[in-house]
Amino acid sequence: MTLHDKLLRVANSYSEIVSRRLSAVSRQFFNDGQKLLAIEHGATLTCIRYEQAMRDFALNWPEGSEWPSDVDWPSDVPRQSVAKEPA
Repeated sequence: MTLHDKLLRVANSYSEIVSRRLSAVSRQFFNDGQKLLAIEHGATLTCIRYEQAMRDFALNWPEGSEWPSDVDWPSDVPRQSVAKEPA
């Protein structure tokens, strides 16, 4: 699984959990409603931006919701720091 695949897996899971369209999730985490769609279609992302996005997803992950098992939790985010409610 590529880094893009991992990011999209987390973004789609988050989208389902919080019942928001992917464009709304994209706007929330990238300040661009089309960014995740662009990544789905082959757009690139810097390593730093990928790491920031994964950290932001982890920090905003709804409590009690399962993080995708095929994607590692960001090592710089303690598990107990998950949000109590979606941002």
